[in-house]
Amino acid sequence: MWSLRIWAALAVAAAVVVVMEGDLDAPAQASYAGEPGLVAYAEGHEIYTMNADGSDQRRLTFDSGTFIKQEWGCDEPRSVFTESSSPTWTPDGLEVAFLYHAADDRREVRAIDPVVGSMRVLFPDWEGTMPSWSPGGERIAYGDASGLWVANNDGSSPRRVTEPVFGGPPPLAEWPASLVKVEWSPDGKRLAFVLWTGGGCVSGTQDVTVIDADGSNRHPFVCQPRPDSFRVTVDWAPDGQRLVCDDGHGVIMTVRPDGSDLTPLQAEGGEGVWSPDGSQILYVSDDGQHDLRSYNTALNSTHLLLAGFRGADMDWQPVQQVPYPIGLVDPDTGVWRLAGDDGYLMSFYYGNPGDVPFVGDWNCDSIDTPGLYRQSDGYVYLRNHNSQGVADIRFYFGNPGDVPVAGDFNSDGCDTVSLYRPSEQRFYIINKLGSEDTGLGTAEFSFVFGNPGDKPVVGDWDADGFDEIGLHRESSGYFYFRNTLDTGIADGQFYFGNPADRFIAGDWGVVDGADTPAVYRPDTVTFFFRHTLTQGNADSSVTWGGSTWLPVAGASFGTS
Repeated sequence: MWSLRIWAALAVAAAVVVVMEGDLDAPAQASYAGEPGLVAYAEGHEIYTMNADGSDQRRLTFDSGTFIKQEWGCDEPRSVFTESSSPTWTPDGLEVAFLYHAADDRREVRAIDPVVGSMRVLFPDWEGTMPSWSPGGERIAYGDASGLWVANNDGSSPRRVTEPVFGGPPPLAEWPASLVKVEWSPDGKRLAFVLWTGGGCVSGTQDVTVIDADGSNRHPFVCQPRPDSFRVTVDWAPDGQRLVCDDGHGVIMTVRPDGSDLTPLQAEGGEGVWSPDGSQILYVSDDGQHDLRSYNTALNSTHLLLAGFRGADMDWQPVQQVPYPIGLVDPDTGVWRLAGDDGYLMSFYYGNPGDVPFVGDWNCDSIDTPGLYRQSDGYVYLRNHNSQGVADIRFYFGNPGDVPVAGDFNSDGCDTVSLYRPSEQRFYIINKLGSEDTGLGTAEFSFVFGNPGDKPVVGDWDADGFDEIGLHRESSGYFYFRNTLDTGIADGQFYFGNPADRFIAGDWGVVDGADTPAVYRPDTVTFFFRHTLTQGNADSSVTWGGSTWLPVAGASFGTS
């Protein structure tokens, strides 16, 4: 069995995992990430998510409908209420950002985590369209009546890319123009925006313009506008080679960013959005039924997903693939996010405030699943499935303040929970699990290794099938490991990472069978992997997560 990799740099009570009591009933797993991802949409002035087939519709916001004011529009008064609109996934796919018209008549950009429902305000006073994030999240683009703007992701240093010049034939050239939607290309080099040119409440049209992010190389009318096209949508293909758009009159088309090779699809409707893998386009039919349908780009065929769909402004979740069996636990929400064998993420709740998270193969099925150690009373809570639920195995072991270490210390294909006692710099290793809330008994191996302040880690350093122990010295960034379960000097040592990094280890598939270190750097939310047990720079990296999240690593988490 591949060895277990855990993060055990946790002698701090600040590392809390919250939300789900280990012995309470729980609903089914919240599977909020994975192929083909969720679709966010607006309906009835609220924000929802659904699976890509239209199932499992979930309402995320609940604060529309509060009266704000009356205003005059189109020759009659209209009432204005609080509402949420324009949902857009953040680049990491973890939150849905949206525009909110508040009760005090301000407009905000908010973001909500669809798994736990936590909300935050990104921009408290917003005057533009819904921002579009660059692929890496470093910049935003947005439009307003004065033009198209690019700024840092916090809104600072805005730079106008272009004015909203329509430049069409009369009478369009004489009408006022404004931007209503902006989409950043997947490579971050271009922007597609929807431009509204109107002559009043009835006359006017919308169309799509593509421009380089520096304002050059402008391509207007890429979707060939028709008069009175009041609602035109646009979305980039994942490879950035084409756009999907519509003419506002039921014709959906794909087109190259320069406006060439415009190809109407055998699909009538609008609201087209591309799937993350480019294999299909989700759209809403315009045949009087308002159905949610998918268009297969390879087969040129459509498929009914959901009859009578009432959503709009759809946005498909970007699906991040993580190439290593690693995970992160959010201590503020208790959400676990694990990378499955297919690279896609699975998410679920598990834990209580103050519990220390780790993973292992508790039932010998070659799948690593969650474990929690309650430092206040020495209780261990193990689960045999990567889903929300109650603990399958419960027992107590050790003293308050001990740190869990888990691995296959006797090469029998099963992982067990052992302990590191920081007050003694001593490991207590045992090759069995407890059960039924009983004590585990005396450790089979007990030995001293390391200095005060060292943080323990487990791995099979010599590829012999047995897990051994290691230590990360945060004060210096040094890593020390032993190839036997006894006291002695380190069999190997080298410097890797920064002092504040959170240390894990695993078999990253390069030197197969041998575990090597990795660190999670909170300030850049990046994993850095070393593929050999030698000092040197990182051989690979993955950017993912949040600055307070706690890393774990396993041999396999199964598939999402």
